[in-house]
This record gives sequence, C-alpha cells and structure tokens, in this order.
Amino acid sequence: MSEPLSLSPQEAAEYIGLSKRQIYNLLSDGTIKGKRSGARTLIHGPSLRAYYAGLPDYVPGASMPNAPHLARRRRKAVQS
Repeated sequence: MSEPLSLSPQEAAEYIGLSKRQIYNLLSDGTIKGKRSGARTLIHGPSLRAYYAGLPDYVPGASMPNAPHLARRRRKAVQS
C-alpha cells in the first residue's frame, strides 16, 4: 500500500505520535506543509515524513539542555 498524499491533522498526529496542537504548531511555523480544502486542513504527507526523518536519533542518557522539565528545574533553582 502506498503512503497517503495527505492526512487530517488528527491522522498526522497519530501517524508520528504527536498531539494535534503540535501538528498545528508545525504548520504555523512552516516546518510541515498543509493545504485547505473548504473548511478542512490537509497535512502534506511527504513534508510530515521529511520532518520525522530529520528528527535526531534517540541516544539513551544524552543531555537535553532545552528539555522543558530541565528548564523548569533551572528556573526554580534561580528563583530560590
């Protein structure tokens, strides 16, 4: 079976394991492409796959300096 040309935002979110809000954020910043068909938003399948392919590989134990949970911890430490 061939890959779909387009997906709904919900389908795109499920396809790569993100939330629908994250899909809309990727659309708004131009990371992935979308089209409009009447009131429907269609996510361009190839651009979604290209985004996913460009994500870094998971490395166990690797430092993530911009991770939200670390940023919160640093803010609390600075405020104390």
